[in-house]
Amino acid sequence: MVLERFTLGQIALAPVSNAGMQTIEAGHQEFRDLYGDWVPHLFVYYTTNGYAKNGDNEGGYNRDVDGWVQYSDSVHPGAISSPTSTSGGAQYVMQIKYQLWQSNWWLCCNGRWIGYYPASLFREDGLRDSASSIAFYGEVVDSSEHSDATWTDMGSDYWPEYRWPYAAFQSNLRYQSRDNGAMAE
Repeated sequence: MVLERFTLGQIALAPVSNAGMQTIEAGHQEFRDLYGDWVPHLFVYYTTNGYAKNGDNEGGYNRDVDGWVQYSDSVHPGAISSPTSTSGGAQYVMQIKYQLWQSNWWLCCNGRWIGYYPASLFREDGLRDSASSIAFYGEVVDSSEHSDATWTDMGSDYWPEYRWPYAAFQSNLRYQSRDNGAMAE
């Protein structure tokens, strides 16, 4: 049995299509079963088949399956996110952006283009030429197999009423709405 427990904050792009879900995703994630620790890691994920199956050119995390093309020689999916914010202390920002350029879905993290997914991985009615929806969100997954499972611990584990600099949050959420690079909020 696969044990799963993780928390993440991410951006996800998807098409609006009746032919099955396709996504490209990126953010930071704490996932001991994948990384061997409980510290935040930069992650990428994609699916071409509605999360039905992971495998080469079908979907999966980071560089664990074929699909992701690495560009940066210093930042890569699966790397520990550093520095990280501390509750009540120093706060750091992770900026992430996907952009379709020259038939590839490029990922920019903190101002550095780190790699891409070839758009050819996706169907023409999927993410081949565009994305029609974007989502910014957090997620918690717990398996009942974990004795310390939680339904609520995400980010810093502080509820929103604790506010800055304790509660985790996302801000300055924008998307590129025009070919000329103009951004919208």
